[in-house]
Order: sequence, then structure tokens, then C-alpha cells
Amino acid sequence: MEPDPRHGRPSPKGPDPLHWWAIRIIGLLIIGAALGVNFAGLQGALPLVARQFLTWAICIIGVLILLLGWLIPWLTEG
Repeated sequence: MEPDPRHGRPSPKGPDPLHWWAIRIIGLLIIGAALGVNFAGLQGALPLVARQFLTWAICIIGVLILLLGWLIPWLTEG
């Protein structure tokens, strides 16, 4: 049985698909919303520690989504 010749070809490089840009933009929007809500004081009567924790937790989630928007295409496309 001969090896499949498609495995020796490099993966095609082209423009970045739109859904990866959308994931990166969603990550940036999450970070911006968390910081905006924190600095505008829209978190109500929560204690200061809870406000800081929620802001940082949501920012970290946004950063992870943003990084995954770059990491997954980089790993899958070579």
C-alpha cells in the first residue's frame, strides 16, 4: 500500500478566516466591558473586593478568549 501523497504537502496559507477575527473581537469586547463596568461604578452595592475579583476574573476570561483566537489557528494551520 502506497503512502498518501497528500500528507507531504504543506497546509494552504490564505487570509485569516472571519470567525477567528470574530473570536478575537469578542475577547476584546469582554475585556472592555469588564473594565468599563468597573471604572463606571455600575456594579452596585458589591464590596470592593468582590468588584475587583469579578473585574479581574472577567478580564482573564476575555484574555483567554483573545489568545485562543490566535493560538488555535496557529496550531491548526502550521
